Amino acid sequence: MGVCSLRAVQEEMGLIDGRQRDGIVVDRQFVSYFLIESALLEYPGVIEAGAVSDCVDRQDPAESQVLRIFLSLDDSVKVDFEALQEGVKEYIRRKFGFKGPIIVREREKLPMTRSGKIMRTILKEWS
Repeated sequence: MGVCSLRAVQEEMGLIDGRQRDGIVVDRQFVSYFLIESALLEYPGVIEAGAVSDCVDRQDPAESQVLRIFLSLDDSVKVDFEALQEGVKEYIRRKFGFKGPIIVREREKLPMTRSGKIMRTILKEWS
């Protein structure tokens, strides 16, 4: 059962699944946001990365999740953001096999806790 299916069950039955907000399901495999963010930090010019997902109504279950990526870029590296967006999308598709829509946004600074963890609840609000 995918993340979006779990949301439907939650709305219908009041079921809460803690993992549903910690990652995405790709080909029946759970991929954590942390793993996606770690991979994005390896991408040239990226200094901070955050990822969240939303469910959309689509006929193909593989495309029912929208992955939203937030990046903070290194100012010393001159990057064409449109080219970077396409490169990041292709990189994520190749690395994780994600088939759904990917939206990439740039932020000057990502919200973090004192211990340095990404505050995904705020990223969700930005979506």
